[in-house]
Amino acid sequence: MSRIAVLAAIPLTMVLTATAAQAHYQEDKHGSDRGWVDASHWTIGVCDNEADGHGVRTEYQTSNGGSDHVGDWNGSGNACNSEVVYDFSSVTRFRVCEETEGCRPWKNA
Repeated sequence: MSRIAVLAAIPLTMVLTATAAQAHYQEDKHGSDRGWVDASHWTIGVCDNEADGHGVRTEYQTSNGGSDHVGDWNGSGNACNSEVVYDFSSVTRFRVCEETEGCRPWKNA
């Protein structure tokens, strides 16, 4: 490998290492209910862990300015749901909300 190729590869390696170090699983709770972002920051999830009749959702915002949510609306306390963010951007922040109970503060992903 030439010196130029080696020198050109160093910045790319540094960027990939920094990105991997920053990516990590994040979770937040609203009572016993929980929401999460996986380590890739491309999958968002929610678990309703309270059989109280209140649906739960995880709201999220993405690096390209988009926003959406994933929900578990049955309120039965026995289900989880997750989805992949398909707009080729990563989740930057999220919060867990419970029907009639409000939302937790935004949490950086």
